[in-house]
Amino acid sequence: DSVVARCTDLRLPDGSTVRMDQRARKEIQEAYSAMGKSALRCIALASKPSRGLGALASYDGSESHRAARQLKAPERFGDIESGLTFLGLVGIRDPPRDTVGPAIARCRAAGVRVIMITGDSKETAQAVARDVGVFSPGDPVEAWTFVGKEFFALPEAQQAGLLKSGNLVFCRAEPADKQRLVRMLGKLG
Repeated sequence: DSVVARCTDLRLPDGSTVRMDQRARKEIQEAYSAMGKSALRCIALASKPSRGLGALASYDGSESHRAARQLKAPERFGDIESGLTFLGLVGIRDPPRDTVGPAIARCRAAGVRVIMITGDSKETAQAVARDVGVFSPGDPVEAWTFVGKEFFALPEAQQAGLLKSGNLVFCRAEPADKQRLVRMLGKLG
């Protein structure tokens, strides 16, 4: 998602480069979504011409190089990671271990709720959750899947209610989101 938003150009199959337009962005988003729904982890590939890299174009890895300061300032990464040329999408199938599905089935049979927390996209997380049995056919998957920041934007009472309910999936979760969820679950008992 974020890589495509930082692209201003698009590399075509013939090797030529054109300006990125809304139609191309929509096609890329549709392809990304379709790959995610097939339980593929999606990686967007982009490049930046060396003429747009400034001091980074000649960076040699040394601490004394003037570009070293840029790389130590995460708040400036947006400047570096802008004006990119979109190259393509790669889908990677990272299947769960064979034991995951049966373990989740045993949990469900014993009345144990399953909460899946992942950094994957929403589409990929939902597809994997279906594949391993976190959700049953007919479950309201959309209502029980949350992007980390969206969940934390809900009122606290609603968050607590959801955490006490059925199986849940949290996606695009940052490490801090995971820690916060574990603390919240601990307080709920």
